[in-house]
Amino acid sequence: MAKFSKYVVSTVIVLLIIIAGIYFYIFNSPHRDVKNEDALIITADSLYTIYSNNEDGGNALFLDKTLQVTGEILDTLHNNIGQSVLLLKVNSELSSVVCTFTESIDNFIPSQIIIVKGICSGYDGIDVKVGKCMLVKTLN
Repeated sequence: MAKFSKYVVSTVIVLLIIIAGIYFYIFNSPHRDVKNEDALIITADSLYTIYSNNEDGGNALFLDKTLQVTGEILDTLHNNIGQSVLLLKVNSELSSVVCTFTESIDNFIPSQIIIVKGICSGYDGIDVKVGKCMLVKTLN
């Protein structure tokens, strides 16, 4: 029985070391800065169309990649933690490309054409999500 107890204690200690290592890696790894990353260039409408037709194909092309998205602002809002969010118009009345910014942005109005750069975090069945966004350019 003592041999079994030593085995259990050793296993628990190893698991705690693994969990501590994962925690350290996740919370101390450098954050991505989209400003310095090369981006795939695409329109909001094309991005949405690819994802809505084939989510797995869209993930293979765009998930966790830096994108430079051009689109027309459908709406502006703030999420529950106060981040600025722009909804970009797509070819579906009920969907959009949701761009969440790390910094507060102001003075944007619906129907403006903009270019944003951010990291694609996937498709939720309704909207395509792009996070850690920064404004590249306003076209009108």
